[in-house]
Amino acid sequence: MKKVPPNNHTNAWRSRGTRFGHALSPHAGNGASRGIHVPAAGLAAESRQPAATRLALNANASVLEDLSRALGQVTAGDHPRTFKLLQSSQRKLARKLIEEACEVTVEAVKRDPHGVVRESADLLYHLVVLWFHIGIEPIEIWEEMQTRADALGIAEKLPKTTVCETAAD
Repeated sequence: MKKVPPNNHTNAWRSRGTRFGHALSPHAGNGASRGIHVPAAGLAAESRQPAATRLALNANASVLEDLSRALGQVTAGDHPRTFKLLQSSQRKLARKLIEEACEVTVEAVKRDPHGVVRESADLLYHLVVLWFHIGIEPIEIWEEMQTRADALGIAEKLPKTTVCETAAD
């Protein structure tokens, strides 16, 4: 598998000591979105989704990036629950993420689409909080997904043999 060089763009904001640089914007630079683009030959997403839906999907991905940037400015006065969560240990955050994932699956088993949507939003929120706590930016996740899409035609989990070969390199 082709090695991907480290992304210096993402590391640049870290060296400046801020989590709020323009480098984090999905539209930084040339105004083009850095979102995941599934090739037309892959799942033929364009043929299955109306244009309004595709635009909404691209716009909504930025909500996670906005949340990540906002977490650094949270105070006990303006967002007490989020502030308390950010003060938690990484272990507690991980346990909360597991809890939220379980709640998504419970709603799925109950065949409650609205419940799955609601709990999925909670899951994504807690996932972004965990990323923030660890120092991971959403763009790093999008880049990994794009690497997978480039390699496999879809941003799915890499096969075990590919993961082992990459680790050995």
